[in-house]
Amino acid sequence: MFNDESEFSKMKLPEGLFINYKLAWGRFVAIRLDNAPDCDTMSFRILLDMKEREILGKADEGNNHRRWFDEREVGIYHDFVSLKSYDGVATISGGNDEYAEDWEISCHTGYEELLDGELPNDASGDDLYNAVGQEKEVYQLYEFVLQNAHRS
Repeated sequence: MFNDESEFSKMKLPEGLFINYKLAWGRFVAIRLDNAPDCDTMSFRILLDMKEREILGKADEGNNHRRWFDEREVGIYHDFVSLKSYDGVATISGGNDEYAEDWEISCHTGYEELLDGELPNDASGDDLYNAVGQEKEVYQLYEFVLQNAHRS
């Protein structure tokens, strides 16, 4: 549970991102994205507190990439950068604790499948994709965190 707020660094979520997300679907959303091929790890994660509209990082982590992305090395395919749109696989989890494990979906230019848990009662996979998986918004989030990670 989200008991100790001091364990997180926080960054305000940019205005206009993920505005169709319903808090009833879960307070926390974790977005896991494919890393570029020249990175050592396969993916990285961005954690969101949708109630407070904040991006959460590990407060006790000195490395900015590990603080905000859970990995030391992050990047997305160069083609996506030029398009300003994330076009890889996004694994999105949501729930009411920071592990966001109540549901998990896979997206790639649309909702693909439920990977784990159960979809929230009033939501379809397409609803969740439209709320937090759209390629331009995911890219904007990634770029925002990347540009602001060193400031927090």
